[in-house]
Amino acid sequence: MADLLAYCGLRCQECPVLLASQADDDQLRAVVARRWSKLLGAPLLAAEIDCDGCLSQGQRLFKHCRVCQIRACGRDKGLDNCAVCAQYPCPKLEELFATVPEARANLERVRSAGR
Repeated sequence: MADLLAYCGLRCQECPVLLASQADDDQLRAVVARRWSKLLGAPLLAAEIDCDGCLSQGQRLFKHCRVCQIRACGRDKGLDNCAVCAQYPCPKLEELFATVPEARANLERVRSAGR
């Protein structure tokens, strides 16, 4: 699978939801649903573990990604990802980076490569 970088810098190809979806593996979906239900503190059903990635134009998108403000902003601006945004890093990204520092590192690599 090609390197799929979400707007925020997360690597989609490492996402358990995407992996279960691409494999069309219902057992893996159930495992991810149980794990993420505990992690997020909210119940998830195996049927909700279905996604083609943040950059997908289709309807198959994990429910968090559907309401993600970072994704919506990047799409509205027509960006490949937030690394190329004139407002990088914005407060929304900084909040994510506080818990997921590898997202910042991924976007910084993109920014460095573009210079």
